Amino acid sequence: MTRFVLALVLAGLAPGGVAAHAQAARVWEVNGVRLEASQVERLASDIARQTVAAVERQPGLALRPEQASALESIYHSVALDTYDRVVAVVNQQGLDDGAKEAEVKRLVIAGQERSSGRVAEILEPAQYASYRAWEQKQVEAFRQRGLWSGGRRTRRAGR
Repeated sequence: MTRFVLALVLAGLAPGGVAAHAQAARVWEVNGVRLEASQVERLASDIARQTVAAVERQPGLALRPEQASALESIYHSVALDTYDRVVAVVNQQGLDDGAKEAEVKRLVIAGQERSSGRVAEILEPAQYASYRAWEQKQVEAFRQRGLWSGGRRTRRAGR
């Protein structure tokens, strides 16, 4: 889920300034690149599948097929909801990039927390304990790293 949101954030807060516009039916234009509803859905689906694959690689999880399917659905819906909120923030004219970055980071973490609550309903207690350990490492890395990797920030600062 986080990778999905970060893809939008990286596009929306690119060095050329913020030019994101949310439109009806999840059609967005981000820095002049228009994402049609089918593209947004495909991106959300791809990220959801990738997230499930990452979860499945974690020791102690051994997801059953119905659990994997339920997790994919959760990640898909939370990603789209979070993406909607991020687009709204990125589109705000009165906020500077720093304020937008802070709010987007908060939204990403809030989305992670929402998905975690829903995941808890799907996994067995032992599975969820393994999941939470993995998830907490992911969230902590995101908090430390921020929205961009060091290479991205360096390129941005150099422009």
